[in-house]
Amino acid sequence: MISYEEQKIKTIKEDKFNGEYLISPLNKGYGFTVGNALRRVLLSSIRGSAVTSLKIEGVLHEYSTIDGIGEDVLNILLNLKELKIYSRSDEPQILKIKASGEKVIKASDLEVTDSIDLIDPDQVILTLTDKKSKIDAEITVESGYGYRLVDNDKRNYIGVIPLDSDFSPVSLVNFDVKNTRVGDETDLDEIYLTIKTKSVSPSFALKKALEALYDEFNFLNLAFPFSTSDVVDSKKKSTKKVTKVKVKKDETPKKSKKTK
Repeated sequence: MISYEEQKIKTIKEDKFNGEYLISPLNKGYGFTVGNALRRVLLSSIRGSAVTSLKIEGVLHEYSTIDGIGEDVLNILLNLKELKIYSRSDEPQILKIKASGEKVIKASDLEVTDSIDLIDPDQVILTLTDKKSKIDAEITVESGYGYRLVDNDKRNYIGVIPLDSDFSPVSLVNFDVKNTRVGDETDLDEIYLTIKTKSVSPSFALKKALEALYDEFNFLNLAFPFSTSDVVDSKKKSTKKVTKVKVKKDETPKKSKKTK
């Protein structure tokens, strides 16, 4: 068994949204254990942000078309679902679009709050096709985890169009387990981990995944209700109940007579 001090995480290469890391060495069999745990947490338990609803002045539902706008409402919603955005607030944030004239509306044209980071300002949202065209809309951005279905309760508000939302800032995680050696130990594991993200850096996502796993196992360790002594109490001896068998008198074998 190797010591935990020997385990390292090395960055092979990393850019804004892609990272490759080497986790090594790990004890035999731990490669898939650690790799699977990290992959599941990275894809499901990293906080992210997404558009959850849209409100356009004069539009009542998602099947509408708007004069002077190249996209119908459904296509606008699809563009908003691809919006790379990150909110540092736990409260819903309202982003506004107010524009007129012939132009392409991009993420950079949004009126945002101080809590919002636009990761891809060149993301196209819609196109105003005429000099008389105009748009007045509100976009709600929320933070959360994983995938959330449409909140139909929002339909009770006139003109509000809810969206299903993918909050996860991590889009892809792959890992490969290989053999490695340290000194005389030749059967150790190492993990080659690849992370692709949408709105946070891959190193940030990896750090948060490690923290989530640490917190979970540390909590379980503290909640463990049993004795952790590795010494068996010698006074607690197991006893076996002995049942006496009674032999009937008529079953007692008779002594044979001795012959002279």
